[in-house]
Formats: sequence, structure tokens, C-alpha cells
Amino acid sequence: MPKNEALRSIGDWTAHDIAMRALKEPDALPCADPSLMRALDTGSGRPISRQLVVRAEAWRPFRAYAAMHLWASDAEMEAARLVAKARR
Repeated sequence: MPKNEALRSIGDWTAHDIAMRALKEPDALPCADPSLMRALDTGSGRPISRQLVVRAEAWRPFRAYAAMHLWASDAEMEAARLVAKARR
């Protein structure tokens, strides 16, 4: 997303989020997003953004859709964690 990143104060995450949501770019991927990395945690530790980029190559040209799915998955897991914590 080099055009957006050229604007002052617009970083990689924001540029990709704008591309996904406003510009409807199906392959945008905010690879530094903590929720995406948390959703991909297999128990051996959260992946770093470089690992997320490598893993996401298989999702091309629809990485934005995969990111949205992972965000939803992370939100569900967080809600389940909070419910379990409240029941203790």
C-alpha cells in the first residue's frame, strides 16, 4: 500500500485497513495486527508478522477476507475466554 503510506502518519496497518475497508482491496493484509497473530497462535507462541506474511501467501489473492475471518475467530475466542474467567 505504498500510496497511502506516503501520507504522513499513515503506517502499514492503517494503509492496509483502509485498502480493505474503503478501497475494497481483496488482497490487503495488515500483517502486524496483534489479533491476526493471536488467532494464528497454535500453542507454540504467537507468530511474528514475518511468519504471518509467509503463511498468508497461500491465501492470495484474498488475504483481506482471511484477515476478516481471523478477526472474527479471535473475537469469538476472546469472548469465550472472558465467559470462562467470569465463571471461576
